[in-house]
Amino acid sequence: MEKLKISGNREDIFNYLSEFMSEEDALVFIQNIEKFDEYLDTDEEIDITTTYPKFNHSPGVLYSLVGKTNYNINLKASTISIIALILDITLTRGIISAGLAFTGFNTHCLVKLDEHQGEKCLVIESLRAKKDFVDSSILNKYEGKCANYSLECKYKNDCNCTIKNNEVEEILSELCSKNVFVKKGNKYKYNS
Repeated sequence: MEKLKISGNREDIFNYLSEFMSEEDALVFIQNIEKFDEYLDTDEEIDITTTYPKFNHSPGVLYSLVGKTNYNINLKASTISIIALILDITLTRGIISAGLAFTGFNTHCLVKLDEHQGEKCLVIESLRAKKDFVDSSILNKYEGKCANYSLECKYKNDCNCTIKNNEVEEILSELCSKNVFVKKGNKYKYNS
């Protein structure tokens, strides 16, 4: 499978990502990349380290302002497409878009998820589950509590989630029609 392997400082990463997404999207990607560490396969990596120069005297406040951040990113094209879906980033040019097509992940599958309708939440939760298949009970483990507080959807009521299993089923079915999921029996698999 096609992979993105890049190392460097923030500017290096920004310049590289800007080759296949807008500069605004590249900035969003960099600002949020750490949040996706838990979704990675064992052969993928997001390593972000900050180093500070050594001072022979008391560094003071300036010390905290001059740190250098380095990124080491090693991700599959399909993982990048998932991150792009969640962050509403459009992959339009260059190696990742070509790599997705090469690996059978058609670029027409890069759709905008409807946060208000709960689509983004269900994609995030299917990735978080780390199972091959999910079903309409995917949110039951939260016992009526909101699974993704930062999202705004019509099922969110303060800290509670009012969605019913039949509504989850409808959303998963809609995501199938968008080619985000594939249905096998009464279960759904992310279409990577």
